[in-house]
Amino acid sequence: MPARSRAAGPWAMLVKMPILLFKVIGILVLCYIGRCYATGEVYACSNIWGRTYRRSMEPLRYWFTLAFYFLLSLALIFFFWRL
Repeated sequence: MPARSRAAGPWAMLVKMPILLFKVIGILVLCYIGRCYATGEVYACSNIWGRTYRRSMEPLRYWFTLAFYFLLSLALIFFFWRL
């Protein structure tokens, strides 16, 4: 007898949907990182306000913000890998 998955039947897709959603958001964040790298500016939020950092004006904050977004995208893509 074959082993059954945890979610079988019509509800199987609903169980996998949040996992797929987080992976798609992670890929979109990676696309945003690529756009920021190409344009040389990144928008970072702080509380309810945000600020745009430019590579030419504030390189350290620019690269730290890109690194943070990169770690966020990796967490979104690979956190639910085993589910």
